[in-house]
This record gives sequence, C-alpha cells and structure tokens, in this order.
Amino acid sequence: MKPFLFLRPIIPGLTEYEYRELIDLALEYGVEGVVAGSLRVTRRIIDYLRDAGLDVGEVLRRIKIPIGKMKPGIQYDVYTSDIKSEIARYTRGKGLMFYPSACMANLHTHGLKCWKMCLQSGVSPCNLGEPSSESIAEILGWFGAELYRYRFMGGELRVWIKCSKCDLRVVAEYLRSRFLTCTRVYRSR
Repeated sequence: MKPFLFLRPIIPGLTEYEYRELIDLALEYGVEGVVAGSLRVTRRIIDYLRDAGLDVGEVLRRIKIPIGKMKPGIQYDVYTSDIKSEIARYTRGKGLMFYPSACMANLHTHGLKCWKMCLQSGVSPCNLGEPSSESIAEILGWFGAELYRYRFMGGELRVWIKCSKCDLRVVAEYLRSRFLTCTRVYRSR
C-alpha cells in the first residue's frame, strides 16, 4: 500500500496555518506523499464556510470576481498557487513526494508515470511518445465516436470527436489511462 495525504481543498485563511501539522502527523503514519488541490467556490460554498465559522476574507480576496457579481451555481477558482508552492516545499523537505493532481498519486500507487511526473522529477524515464491517430480512432470506435482531429503538444492530448451520445468524461478518462497523458476531449461542431 502506498498511502497519500490528500490536502484539499486548500482553503486560504486556514490551510496555510495547519498544513505543517497535518503533514507531520501523516508522516508518522507512513504516507509516501501529499496531494494538494485548489478550491473552487460558489456563493453557497462561501456561505457554508462563513456559517462554519471561517473568516472568508482571504478566500474572497483571492477570487477574481467580487462576490456580488458571482452568478448562482457557477464555480469560481480561488487563487492558491502560493500556498500550494509552500506545501510542496515543506512536503519535499520532509522527504515526501508532492503531486499537484490526484491522478498523479493514483498513477504512482500503481507504479505508473505520466509526462508531468517525468518533468517534475527532472528526468524523462517515461519516453512517452505521441499516440497515433489510428490508436485514438480505434478507442473512440469502442465508444461509438469518430475522431475528428487531435493535437498532442507538450505531453497533453487534445481530441475532438464526432459523437452525439458519448460521455466525454468517460472517453477522456479512458484515453488518459491508455496513453498516460493529460487528456481533453471536445465535441466537434
């Protein structure tokens, strides 16, 4: 077993004061690494945080839109890159692995790597090449989809498909696991 501490979402005004203690405690229990994830909020989530007793001032300062202009039900990113970098430094200083994405920890647990993990380690043991259009088209056919076009750049696979009833998330997840690369799937128009 390869346990990881999932330190997410990062909540500004709270996480930066607690992450050291949480990581130290997790280290005592044998974790191999830490995954830290960002926060996305709606008006309702901000209300829940406030009702739970959190001073949401820091969260509000880190959103690019004033709370009064937030549309109901729409999620907005909260800037947390600075806190995530602090967590990464502290984690690595403790001799643990740090991954900015849950999928990386999942791959690590199964003894696999993606291109981002190769770049993060500073070496490229992966030798992940570009998938062929034939291999992509074959997989899409299993889902009743047709390849319209694709682009593989910087280790990221972007695929445009023709399919009226496909679940794009399922198709993307399958391609991601097959080619071990970050994948985005779009419906062509």
